[in-house]
Amino acid sequence: MAALARILPEVAGSGNKNLISDAGVAALLCSAAFEAAALNVAINLKALAGEASVAILPAEMDSLRQAISADCAKTLDLTRAALA
Repeated sequence: MAALARILPEVAGSGNKNLISDAGVAALLCSAAFEAAALNVAINLKALAGEASVAILPAEMDSLRQAISADCAKTLDLTRAALA
């Protein structure tokens, strides 16, 4: 999802103008898909308590959330500006 979110601003900014709303929809779906996956990770982390690799996952999830959120927000801004 992070790779998709990373390219969406470029798609929204320089892609086919007839498909600009698709870039915005993709950003919304990408963000929602990440948040849904994050909920599943959070519940499953409880079952893995005590494993060494589990301790780093919350920080990694937060980092991914910030990156995906920023890219998706930029995409939505570009999409809305193009539609205005």
